[in-house]
Amino acid sequence: MSTLFVLQGTTMERSLGSLSIPSASMSFVDTISVMICVILYDSLVVPFFKRIGRPISMLQRIGRWAPRSTDVLLVWAVPADSICREAYLLDYAC
Repeated sequence: MSTLFVLQGTTMERSLGSLSIPSASMSFVDTISVMICVILYDSLVVPFFKRIGRPISMLQRIGRWAPRSTDVLLVWAVPADSICREAYLLDYAC
């Protein structure tokens, strides 16, 4: 998985103003973004549901987010495939 982030990072625009992000740090950026989302979810969403009287169990959390992660993977499969094709990383047509 981390190799794909590096390959995607080499083909995308990685500059933020005058700051240029190295392609090898794409997996790090992914990890940090997941950590931030988990912290926000645990500090905002879970207390909200506790406040309104509908606490979320750990199994419900997993059950609600597992389909969404599958959806995200399906949505990003097409751009990732085209990136790999443009970089000549795939030798065959799907």
